[in-house]
Amino acid sequence: MNKIEFDPKIEKQVAEIRHKLVLRMNGVTADTMEKAGVNYDRNFGLSHKYIYEIAQNYTPNMPLAERLYNMNIRETMLIGWLLTPIEELTTELALTRINNFKNSEIAIFSCKIIEKIVPLQLLIDEIFKSDNVFALITGIQLVTNLMKNNTVLGDQYLETISSFLINDNLDLHLAVARFYKALAHVSLDHKNMIAKKIAMYENSDSFSKRRLFQDVYTELEYGEFNY
Repeated sequence: MNKIEFDPKIEKQVAEIRHKLVLRMNGVTADTMEKAGVNYDRNFGLSHKYIYEIAQNYTPNMPLAERLYNMNIRETMLIGWLLTPIEELTTELALTRINNFKNSEIAIFSCKIIEKIVPLQLLIDEIFKSDNVFALITGIQLVTNLMKNNTVLGDQYLETISSFLINDNLDLHLAVARFYKALAHVSLDHKNMIAKKIAMYENSDSFSKRRLFQDVYTELEYGEFNY
């Protein structure tokens, strides 16, 4: 991880951002998120819209991004991602952050920035070696996002992503469900293959697997497929 340099300019910007967070604080939303398992050391309950608005007032730079990210406050961590210059986002730094994710929100949010890394597949391969469930969610979401322009990735990572269902974790299973739904839109053969894959989970003892089945089944039955 890059060394954090404390200087007056950075500290002034951090103070400004914290002040904006306090002004927009939504305790009800923060409490609801915590009850849903979206945990941070501190959470002001701001919407993503306001988080983006705050970030747009600052020029991306690594010292500010790292200072904010390491405060372990929900909003400063998300703003830290937005202010991370992509040209300075190394695979090593990305992996360090990803392997310490503690919830699915930051895992999915970060993909908007991480997916700009080149070469990205090397990073995804490293992510899939992690034993952190939320890191795996990040990798799955990256593959799902990239399939919009590269459908071959779906076939390439299908078995790897399916193997993660051994973990009985709802957030992880919902990430796999999003991947399955995206892959089903590639072709009719893919749709039929996914239907066969999820059939075994219809009456599973696991709530998360039944939820995966229902989410994907609903898409297969009622989604619009342009083959």
